Amino acid sequence: MKVGVVKRSGTRHLAEIARLVEDMGFESLMLTEHTHVPLGSMSEAEAQRRAGLLDPFVALGAAAAVTSELRLGTAVCVVTHREPLALAKAVSTLDVLSNGRVLFGVGTSSVSAENRSYLIRDQDRTAVLRERVLALKRLWSGEPVEFHGRFVDFDPVVSGPRPVQRPHPPILLGGGPGRLPDVLEWADGWLPHPLEGPPLRDAIALLCGKPVTIFNADPADLARYADVGVDRCLIDLRADDPEDVRAELDAVKPGVIA
Repeated sequence: MKVGVVKRSGTRHLAEIARLVEDMGFESLMLTEHTHVPLGSMSEAEAQRRAGLLDPFVALGAAAAVTSELRLGTAVCVVTHREPLALAKAVSTLDVLSNGRVLFGVGTSSVSAENRSYLIRDQDRTAVLRERVLALKRLWSGEPVEFHGRFVDFDPVVSGPRPVQRPHPPILLGGGPGRLPDVLEWADGWLPHPLEGPPLRDAIALLCGKPVTIFNADPADLARYADVGVDRCLIDLRADDPEDVRAELDAVKPGVIA
């Protein structure tokens, strides 16, 4: 089982942290995303954390420049808050510059005020996500394509560069067990929060080999996740300063890196 880290706060030291994560033997570094914080929509502490998040594609581009093996990803990119033609280019550019190291975790926002900023109705967000991902897949082909759906509509276009990973970077769908039908239909893997016992075993069996990545996994539970067939676990990395990051990862490394 692979072990990576997820960074849920912004830091100007992201590139240096990426080097540390790679040098210390972790498989991946993934970033969360929120473009803005509607005032009054959450606690002040949570609003400050989210407002300070880095743009994931700019930040991961910096990380790609100083690493060579580390997988770089989003956990998750809020696709419902991204225009698909521009998003296709951002993801493929990162995949080219990293030589095929992108993991594209996708999802939606549960904050109604955020969705309203993008004219997305809460009841439509899953359908919007699905259509935009289907459009991204076509755009990444590098061939002339068009798309005519309820939420995405464009006439024939060509988009590039083509991603290094073919047919495209792995698409990992975030969410609970209710998202499993969507994983089976149009994603390449599932990215849930920690689950317990039989529900996780049943979900893995239902996915028929599609990989599962556990978001914000407890390091103490990694052996259990490995036993049931989880492909990857992401440990929450809280520190923002490189020396603090080193100490935090040193504290968990003996138990997670063979």
